[in-house]
Amino acid sequence: MIVLNYQSKIDEIKRLISRWLKRQLTTLGKITVIKTIMLPKLTHLFKSLPAPSTDILRDLEKLYFGFIWNFKPDRIARKVIIQDFSRGGLRMIHLVSFIKSLKLTWIRRILTEHSSWTQLLFDICPTPLNILQSLAAIIVNLYHWLQVILFGRKCFLLYMILG
Repeated sequence: MIVLNYQSKIDEIKRLISRWLKRQLTTLGKITVIKTIMLPKLTHLFKSLPAPSTDILRDLEKLYFGFIWNFKPDRIARKVIIQDFSRGGLRMIHLVSFIKSLKLTWIRRILTEHSSWTQLLFDICPTPLNILQSLAAIIVNLYHWLQVILFGRKCFLLYMILG
């Protein structure tokens, strides 16, 4: 499932890269192309499928950073380029953090949306903490949902402890 969904999008991103490499873009221009044209092609997959394997993430990072540096060695360390401008970075996207933040949006949607599926959860368990616990129990057999809930639960518990 994951390979079939991600592979077609990776191939599409490769075609986009070959088209955009012909233009003489600055580094910031290339980062903007990645964030506005290439990354949105994967956003839905990141939200709805289990987290991609490390091989897929490595391939995507290799493509993105290869595009930025014209497939030559990196001129700026990756951990620096993802930083904010004020810290000497160029605000490039950090894929792992981006995927985790997309998964975390499910928790916000559960607690703020007023749709039929969230109403069902509120009917089953009226308090927010019980919602997360019951939701994990309801969908424990679905692997990708379980990953989302466990990550969100850790964040929620951390918030409860620190907050």
